[in-house]
Amino acid sequence: MRRCAPGIVTLGDSIMPSVVVMSSGGLKSAVAAAVSAAAEGIYLLVDHGAPSAARGWAALERLCRGTGGWRCVRWTVGPAPSREAGRAGVGGSESGGLRPETDLGAVSGSRGLIPAMLGLGVHLATKIGADRVITGISQVADEGALGAPFGSGRPDRRREFVHAWQCMIETALPRGTAVRIEAPLIDLRAAEIVRLGLRRKIAFQNTWSCEQGGESPCQKCESCRVRAAAFREAAAADPLAARPAVARA
Repeated sequence: MRRCAPGIVTLGDSIMPSVVVMSSGGLKSAVAAAVSAAAEGIYLLVDHGAPSAARGWAALERLCRGTGGWRCVRWTVGPAPSREAGRAGVGGSESGGLRPETDLGAVSGSRGLIPAMLGLGVHLATKIGADRVITGISQVADEGALGAPFGSGRPDRRREFVHAWQCMIETALPRGTAVRIEAPLIDLRAAEIVRLGLRRKIAFQNTWSCEQGGESPCQKCESCRVRAAAFREAAAADPLAARPAVARA
């Protein structure tokens, strides 16, 4: 049996030829990419029908244009089964119980999305010869955003989850095909991530955190509130708050 090695925080690694960075267009993935020591790579946005998908994609395209050697890929996820179809069982309709008008986000919210998206990231990595998949999850920032005690929610943002995924990858992939999951921000608070991005001169104006798809951030959703609090704690101005009307790419 293979012994899996957790690929958690590797800020000091040497430059790799290519990586896949999971992204929704937000600031955490931009910072994670910057600290990955990769000279080139691919940002992968999995579009599961969230209201913010178009805005996140536009931000990601702007970010890629400002970073030489990086490209962005949008992977659109198709319709998911409804709960009614699941209860009806197989053969409930000619389409196998699928409702084309129902998207993945509407059915399940955010539950189960990170494992699914990481699976797509690993698949893309094997296709392009990348040996790392980088995620910007943080067990400190992401769990803290709930306002609940650590460990009370979001198990797919924790160190144990990343380690388990690494074990599964090493079990599933054939020998000679190595892909490592890295979460360089896993132990950082939101304000620490912002400070790290400022030191790396990340173009935060080319990121999008809002859960809505309006012309400017709503400043009301959880993601907007967490982002605003992070910039306040970091004693820095959020360029999206200073210039709310962000032009589409």
